[in-house]
Amino acid sequence: MKPKYIIFFIFFIIFSISIYIICKSGNNIISKNQDMIIEKILNAKGYKAKTKVTVNSNKTQNQYEIEIEENFEKKYSLEKVKGNASFSGFYIELNDNKLIFSNTDLGLKKIYDNYNSISKNYLFLSNFLKDDNFKIKKEIENQIKIESKNDYLHSRVLYFNKEKNAVEKMIITDNEQNVKIIIEYIELQLY
Repeated sequence: MKPKYIIFFIFFIIFSISIYIICKSGNNIISKNQDMIIEKILNAKGYKAKTKVTVNSNKTQNQYEIEIEENFEKKYSLEKVKGNASFSGFYIELNDNKLIFSNTDLGLKKIYDNYNSISKNYLFLSNFLKDDNFKIKKEIENQIKIESKNDYLHSRVLYFNKEKNAVEKMIITDNEQNVKIIIEYIELQLY
């Protein structure tokens, strides 16, 4: 009887060690994928995105379809509003220190030379990436939450879908943790 128990005990130990090794390597793979995802976002030179932006004010909620393009190296950014009757055709372009407001539907254009930004545009992914305070907050099923806090807003949380290998949305809250802006990335191409 004793040899059976010894064989069973040895088998149980080998099985336990095997399971531990498999689980440990699985966690390393998840950790490496997570690191690769963050590196991919941080090392991007720019991006193009089609977004659905929801802005919550005290009494109203407005939705916009906005195409955003940013080239970090050339210090170029462009926002085009699509699909909203009151702002359709409106765009903002920043190229070095030249800011252009334009509405193609109304034929309006205003150019500001030597423009120096005095605030951040929180619609831009680059402003999130430049913030040194961001950290991985949680990993939930197939999502990674990356949070950034600053003095003006309570937080900006970027949700990354691990299964699709894509940025899903960014939620911006105020100091009272009210959701102010939701940016859903319909399409996002990092380059």
